Amino acid sequence: EVNRMQIIYPVYIDKNKTLSQGRKIAKEKCVENPKATEIADICQHLKIPYELEKTKRYPQEPFEFGRVRVLLKKES
Repeated sequence: EVNRMQIIYPVYIDKNKTLSQGRKIAKEKCVENPKATEIADICQHLKIPYELEKTKRYPQEPFEFGRVRVLLKKES
C-alpha cells in the first residue's frame, strides 16, 4: 500500500517558498510555514489514510524534517 501513497512535503504548500524552492501549488491556496505534523492532523481529521515520516526531509531543506505519505486513491 505504501507504493500507492503520494508524498507531501510541507514546502509544497508553503506560501513563503517560490516554485524553484519547491512550492507546487498557487500561493493563494498555500499557507505560511506548514509543518508535517499539521498536515498529518488534517489527514486524521478528514479520515484520509496517511503515514507521518518525521525523519525524512526535503532535499533542498536540510534542516526541516518531516513529510506525510497520503493514500489519495484506493483500488476498489
